Parts: sequence; C-alpha cells; structure tokens
Amino acid sequence: MHNSKDKTYINTASSNFVENAMNSIAASSAAEPSKSSTNLENHYIKNTLKKDKYGRVLGYGNGPTPTKIFGLQSQLRDMDNEQEDPMKEEVKRLKAKMEVMQNKHDLDMLEIKSLLRQLVGQSVNSSTDIRDPPPS
Repeated sequence: MHNSKDKTYINTASSNFVENAMNSIAASSAAEPSKSSTNLENHYIKNTLKKDKYGRVLGYGNGPTPTKIFGLQSQLRDMDNEQEDPMKEEVKRLKAKMEVMQNKHDLDMLEIKSLLRQLVGQSVNSSTDIRDPPPS
C-alpha cells in the first residue's frame, strides 16, 4: 500500500487494509507456528486482493507469473530457506567428523607401515642369520 513521505498512509482504505492484514497474519502465525511469515503474507495477499489478470500477479507488474510467486517454485524456495540452516549445521558437523576420521586413518596407516617395515627388517635379518653358517 502507498505511504506518504512521513510514512502515513495516503488514505483510510490503505490503512485499514494493512491493519487487517497484520491482524490476520498475526492470528494465522499463532494458529500455525510452523509456517513462515512469508508464506502467511503470500496466502493473505493471494486471498484478499482482487483477481489478477491472466498470467500476471497484481502489484508485481509484467515480470513474474503467479506460479513463480505462489506456485511450487516459491514453496520449494521457502522450504530451502527454512531448512537451510539446520542442514548446513549438520553438513558442517559431518564434515568435521569425517576429517577427524580421515586423520585417524592416516595415522593408523603410517603406524601399520612402520610396523610392517620393522617386521620385514626382522625377517630379513633372521633369514640371513639362518642361511649364513657361523664363521669357524
């Protein structure tokens, strides 16, 4: 809705619309806390404003179509935004855990190689001791 420079509404219809919208969104938010405020605002605007011209959304000009704003794409975008933070934290946690496991694996492999070298060295030494007759 339109505001003047001093942030007051141009007419009472605008003021009433915004007041009703805020009350309705607040009530919907209390009733459905799992929905994002953007979804609630879109739902309110979609159900209260007059019908759009075919293929266009009222108030958005000639750019976006209704499916881009209210359709599956917007719902997926909202889901991505809502689930983004917990998933990012989970990915970070798993990457850190994987790095720790990789470092432990590398250290274990170095230890195994070292033990293998010692074992091979001992077997070579013991086999040369058996083959060589003691000096007379």
